[in-house]
Amino acid sequence: PPPPPLPPSAGHTLLSWNGCLIAVGGHTKVPSSELTVHALDMATQSWSKLAPTGTAPSCRGGHTATIVGSKLWIFGGEDPKRQLLNDVHVLDLESMAWDTPTLQGSSPSPRKGSAACVHLERYILIWGGGSHAQPREGDVYSLDTVDLTWQMPVVEGPPPAVRSGHTGAVVGDCWYLVGGGDNKQAMSTMAVLCLTSPSLKWAASVAVPPAMVAEGQTVLAVDNKLVAFGGYGGTYSNNVHVYSPPEELLPQASASAASVPSQPVPPRAQPDPSTAAPQGSQQLEAAQKELERLRETSASEVATAKEAAASELQLMRRQLAAAQTAKASAETEVDTLNAALADEQSKVLKLEATLAETLKQKEVLEKALEAANAQLEEGKKKPGIWGYIAGTDAVSPGKTAANGKA
Repeated sequence: PPPPPLPPSAGHTLLSWNGCLIAVGGHTKVPSSELTVHALDMATQSWSKLAPTGTAPSCRGGHTATIVGSKLWIFGGEDPKRQLLNDVHVLDLESMAWDTPTLQGSSPSPRKGSAACVHLERYILIWGGGSHAQPREGDVYSLDTVDLTWQMPVVEGPPPAVRSGHTGAVVGDCWYLVGGGDNKQAMSTMAVLCLTSPSLKWAASVAVPPAMVAEGQTVLAVDNKLVAFGGYGGTYSNNVHVYSPPEELLPQASASAASVPSQPVPPRAQPDPSTAAPQGSQQLEAAQKELERLRETSASEVATAKEAAASELQLMRRQLAAAQTAKASAETEVDTLNAALADEQSKVLKLEATLAETLKQKEVLEKALEAANAQLEEGKKKPGIWGYIAGTDAVSPGKTAANGKA
């Protein structure tokens, strides 16, 4: 029989590998004892549950999952008991075997909701994430998947605001980190980490359209653009948004010229002065077009947001009117019940007064009955009327016998 569909889950990860979509972990209503991995065959459109050998990691959600070569690397997350994790596990997708490597260096603190990307097909960069109380520090960590070593590479530039629940994608030479929040508010700016400097460098944060200010959304890199779907920014969304990064942040050199945390490379060559002016004009024109497009997009999104807010306000007003009507009906019913209760209490008082009067009459009748009984007994002791006429008194049988003898 076909395998059952995947259970509803949150905090899972979804990756593409070898013609399949790989779904890893996530929080479910009935948690499993270990981390589950499912695969969707895109050719047959069927799901299957993988059964790797070795010791599987514990069940979790909010982790990161990154594929380097044919190996799936799992970091951190939160288990069903809300314990934060910072362990690393590896699933070889070819041999279908779990492994828990021994790592050197200082690892990131336990966390959930961080983001990860592959750098130079060897390094896994980790940034952000948070605990139950607050986001962690905004340090960038690098995991060397060959030397099995954690590093904290030098990162130039002012770091962006720390966050968790964000997501990211690499476009060209930059890692774009979108959305997320700090337990107080959602982040309205996109963090950009440039990967081609002698050391990693934070670029200036980029404002994003209001519809992309959300937590838990997914972001993919498609043709030098970011495609975002869903998320929660006060309301749940199923919209798709496309973001075009500024041209100066798009690919300018091959990935082989990028830096690695342990092997810095020279910065990019300075532009030829003879071509600097034309390039500057082109960039200015492109920036103006992008600004105009963003204005039009923002106006459309603001109108959409206003319409959605107006619809939600109208719905809330209807709900309030219904609640007020129900309240008035309930108050009327309460008043009716109170009046009925008062009427019943009045009847009870009258019955109690009648009962008290009846008890008094009963007491008087009982006394009169006792007096009548007493008079009756007294009458039995006196002579009857025939004895009075005959001149005799009522006598006892013994006396009657004595009189006969005489």
